Amino acid sequence: MPKCPNPIIPSLRAFVLWVAFCSTELLPPSASAAITAPPTRRAQNFLVQDLRGTARGSASLKSELGRPLVQLDLDVLALSADRIKQSVCRELDVSARAWGRIHLCLVPAAGVDQEIHILATRFADGWHYRVNVPDQIEDLKLVRGLVEVLLLELANRRGGPKSAEIPLWLTEGLSSQIGNTLGPDLVLQSLPSGWMLQSARNVGGWQDAGGLDKLRQARSVLRHAAPASFAELGHPPLDTLQGGSSPTRFQSSSQLFVAELGHLPNGRACLVNMLQELPSCWNWETAFLRAFRPYFTRLLDVEKWWTVVVTSFTGRDPGQVWAAEICFEKLDEILLQPAHVRLTAEVMPVRTYVTPQQIIADWDVASQKVALERALGQLALLRVHCPLDVASLIERYRAIFVNYLQKRAEANSFSSSKGQATISIPLLLRETIDRLDELYRQREALRRAYAVAAEATAAATPKPQ
Repeated sequence: MPKCPNPIIPSLRAFVLWVAFCSTELLPPSASAAITAPPTRRAQNFLVQDLRGTARGSASLKSELGRPLVQLDLDVLALSADRIKQSVCRELDVSARAWGRIHLCLVPAAGVDQEIHILATRFADGWHYRVNVPDQIEDLKLVRGLVEVLLLELANRRGGPKSAEIPLWLTEGLSSQIGNTLGPDLVLQSLPSGWMLQSARNVGGWQDAGGLDKLRQARSVLRHAAPASFAELGHPPLDTLQGGSSPTRFQSSSQLFVAELGHLPNGRACLVNMLQELPSCWNWETAFLRAFRPYFTRLLDVEKWWTVVVTSFTGRDPGQVWAAEICFEKLDEILLQPAHVRLTAEVMPVRTYVTPQQIIADWDVASQKVALERALGQLALLRVHCPLDVASLIERYRAIFVNYLQKRAEANSFSSSKGQATISIPLLLRETIDRLDELYRQREALRRAYAVAAEATAAATPKPQ
């Protein structure tokens, strides 16, 4: 009787072949004759190896704009990779622990245009990643390549048979957001020493390089070039990234798209959920709608939302931004809806104002829909004229209203059919009102902060004698 093959042997054989492949590929012929262990560094979940041997890239390569490329060695690559991972964790609000192993291979740079190459291979214990990194590279290309492999690791953690395909808008948008948040020092040019080395290992406490306006560079680009449409974001043309060292309209649009998604309530968690859905979906759109179901039920809803975002963003001229005090007054006028209330059956109705919480708690569904949709349109128009932090507050109001209207419509459709409703209306009302109460407290805190700043400015202003 023939023996049954041992199922473990093929996996071991594949693993041995993969290790041999990682250790010998791109080695020069002289080095491959007598293989020795390449120099290695470890940084958290990164295993960094120098596979250049005696070969080195061309000396002092420069970008298309004439700037010298980043000169990488083992220590600079290991530390820069860990800093980029910390930045990804901060932007997506995920833990920096429990990440899978990523194998970074330092190889000779063949030219200025050489890109980072990522190879994802599935083994019995999950997905492994080999990343070939040229020893001379533009800092933006390094950030983009490492962000992509980190997103792959995050998406493939469930170990399915199919690797995730990260949409280009997410890689480019998150890379641009990270680069504009921490500035040019994100990728190190050399290895610091002493206390500076310890400081360089932790980017979590850094202040944003761009202040409140992380989208300043994107704003500059999109003022002179039309933002990419939602269709272009999903299916970009071949020349999308041909912009040299400066960001293209696609990269700037992608950063705006990712930033605005992250500003939605639980938006960062939705982005992570989308990544985890990617391996089980044939396209990113399906994964996106599954993850962002609280906000969008159709791609048409996303396209409408993106149109409003783009109109607001590109229409924001600093010369047309109103004072914060005026913005808060306009916001109060939108949120406090006029209504006629009859106190008793014997007296005539009196005119008063009701809050969104009262509308959601007391009005019928049809009246709620009319009032909240009117408020959504007015908020979109106001947002264009507000300072960035007030505009972000307004967008959170809009997200709460959209989420409530969509879930209330779903609940009504279930209740009118034979199936049992999966959405509890009392729970939906309570959660929405609680979120609006919390947003009211944030609104008043921001209003007080602006008032204090205005008083301090007035006190410091010299008065005429």
